[in-house]
Amino acid sequence: MGTRKCTPAPQSWPPLADAFVAEPCRRLGHHTAWPVALGQRLFALGAYEGLGQLLPLLLASAYPSEQQGPSGAALAARLWGLVSRLAVKQGRTQDAGVQAARAGAAARRSGDAAVLAAAARAAAPPLRRTGRAGKTLSLLLEAHTQLTAAARTTAAQLDAEGLGG
Repeated sequence: MGTRKCTPAPQSWPPLADAFVAEPCRRLGHHTAWPVALGQRLFALGAYEGLGQLLPLLLASAYPSEQQGPSGAALAARLWGLVSRLAVKQGRTQDAGVQAARAGAAARRSGDAAVLAAAARAAAPPLRRTGRAGKTLSLLLEAHTQLTAAARTTAAQLDAEGLGG
């Protein structure tokens, strides 16, 4: 995969959005990763309304990313997981479950144990709330098994997946 140019925020966004977009883009190294970084930042700040406004961009990034091999599948899994977590916060449990299932499927295609763990974490609340606690436990166990079988995950990798302390 060649070097990609970072895409700017849409012109309709306030100038501050470029600050949120440019820095994560440089840090993550390619143009499709910045929606994840921006979305995770907004989620961590509790800016769910702003994240909701970003939702079309997240979804538009997730679909094509899934088709771009393991790294694209990992990016899509992060996006679907973030959308699922937002749906939980908004009380849309059924939607959260659908997005979490997409995150899990993409995470499996990525082959990355930390990405699978993040997807399992996103799936747990909607599955539990819809009476599928057994499925929640099996997903978490699958993630645990892969994490313990894989090379030791670093604190930086866990932080990047939203699993850090």
